[in-house]
Amino acid sequence: MFKSIVAGERISARAIKENPVQFTPTAKLFFASNKPYTYKNPDLALYRRMVFIPFEYSIPPEEQDKELPEKLEKERDVIFSLAARTLKDFVKSGYDFKMSPKAKAYLKSRIVALNNVEEFLSEIAVVDAKGRVVGALLYEKYKEWCKVNMQVPVEASEFKDRVAAYDPNIEPKKVGDKNHRRAGFKGIRLKTAEELNAPDDTSEV
Repeated sequence: MFKSIVAGERISARAIKENPVQFTPTAKLFFASNKPYTYKNPDLALYRRMVFIPFEYSIPPEEQDKELPEKLEKERDVIFSLAARTLKDFVKSGYDFKMSPKAKAYLKSRIVALNNVEEFLSEIAVVDAKGRVVGALLYEKYKEWCKVNMQVPVEASEFKDRVAAYDPNIEPKKVGDKNHRRAGFKGIRLKTAEELNAPDDTSEV
């Protein structure tokens, strides 16, 4: 639905107790959050539809201008003129929203992170019907791997979903002995030291 609304594709909706109708959405979606959003099934198409605007500076209470609303009201004509001029340039550019370098870097890191869970699992884990691994341990190793490889780790909830989707034989399960069961995964295990140090199965040409 998100992609359809952003792309301006026709969608169906209905009011309560009414028949569905089809229409072309013209709304623009804005979201605010104190931490990065997570998505159940993120992909490149999703991020290509997004623009990030970081607001990282918080003004301490003692430095806040309590008369700011009144000051802005007095400058409303100038502010409106700037907004109208910027909007005109925005339309001329073909609605090309210019993100800051920091926002572009963040977006790039999210795109890179699209497949880093799967890459991590292929390097340090083995799909094994008898395998078991504690979820917290696997996530910690994943974060360490991301740090070494200069990648941004996904949130724990997204990590869990992507591990479970990595192979149909993997499923979230309580693991460990009867007296100390912990959330984890069945059908996957960490590679042994020998497996980690084994040479790649490739031949030189």
